[in-house]
Amino acid sequence: MKQDMILILDLGSEENPRLAREVRAMGVYTEIHPHDLSQQALSALPNVKGIILNGGENRIVDGQAVEVRPEIYELGYPMISVDYPQSGCEVRLEALPEREALEKIKAMVAELGPQSYLATAFEGCFEDAEQNIEDDAAYSMKARLEIQAQRAIDRGHEVDRLKADLAAAQSKVENLQSQFDFASQHIKKLERQQLPEQLRRDLWVMVTDEAEASRARMAEAAEKMAVGADNPGCVLFKDAVTLYRAEKARAEAMEQRAAELDALEVKTEN
Repeated sequence: MKQDMILILDLGSEENPRLAREVRAMGVYTEIHPHDLSQQALSALPNVKGIILNGGENRIVDGQAVEVRPEIYELGYPMISVDYPQSGCEVRLEALPEREALEKIKAMVAELGPQSYLATAFEGCFEDAEQNIEDDAAYSMKARLEIQAQRAIDRGHEVDRLKADLAAAQSKVENLQSQFDFASQHIKKLERQQLPEQLRRDLWVMVTDEAEASRARMAEAAEKMAVGADNPGCVLFKDAVTLYRAEKARAEAMEQRAAELDALEVKTEN
């Protein structure tokens, strides 16, 4: 005579061996099998008297929860769960008579014909019932409508929030545009500001004279450099080089100022 057996289905637990030892310690033979054990393989096992669905921290693999095959629930074995949704053991067994009852009701309503007041009243109810059985839920058509209505309200609130965010963003854009317009007007105002023409001419003459004077001093320093070229270590040559460089930098600076003053000249149309 073969020994009765309790089956442990591994749904991600690391405690399967310990659980099996504890069950065996009570004098019950136990085997551990993978979660995807098929109906055919289970039926072939001798003297299975019950199943333990042993879940755990490793039940989620690549973002998907490890589940037993749905047909396992249809074999009618007593089941308990450890760290695994208990509803999976109970509701799926209860779903069988629920589905049978639903099919009987659908057949009775169908016999009344499509023009029946009762058949019209049941429109949509059967789909809700099937969804309840599938989801292990208990929502009436009214409750589903209320849920949809609440979702619509929530979406409306989300739309209002997005509209408020959009209005705030538009306000910021308008503020930035206003600042840009103000800056542009200020720049144009500064561009329109001109030196009095006489003052511009006087300044141009002054910096031009300074540039010419520096060029003249550069020429004098060049002559001194030529005289002391045979003895570049003498004081005369070194002082001439220093003077030449200083006057060259001053002449270039004055010429730059003169060019800027030229750009400020008011052009008159002929």
